[in-house]
Amino acid sequence: PVVPEVQRERPVIVTGRSRVRIDGYRVAEALDAELMTCGSAGVKAMLVVTGQVDSYIHAGPLWEWDVCAPAIVAEAAGLIVTDAGGNPLIYNKSRAVAPGFVVSRPEIADQVLAALR
Repeated sequence: PVVPEVQRERPVIVTGRSRVRIDGYRVAEALDAELMTCGSAGVKAMLVVTGQVDSYIHAGPLWEWDVCAPAIVAEAAGLIVTDAGGNPLIYNKSRAVAPGFVVSRPEIADQVLAALR
């Protein structure tokens, strides 16, 4: 796994436009982070993979098919991927819903998950 080395004064968190008021502000404040929004779970996860941001948070439900491919790519890159509670993602359940999606650089993953709780 190769997580790009990043030098920033403050972490950068990305979330969806529909979740910024729910998840984004709280986590950004807890981490003294910059906050940005954009669409697509895949795009946001790849922003973390490429080192452009430090974490992607989505504490609400998402369809499994929206997170499975980005999750595998992020894990292969050495990032921490969990649901909003910090648990591993589980696929192929009777209801194909993931209870949140969090992709973080290892050095801030615990802080991000603590802020979501």
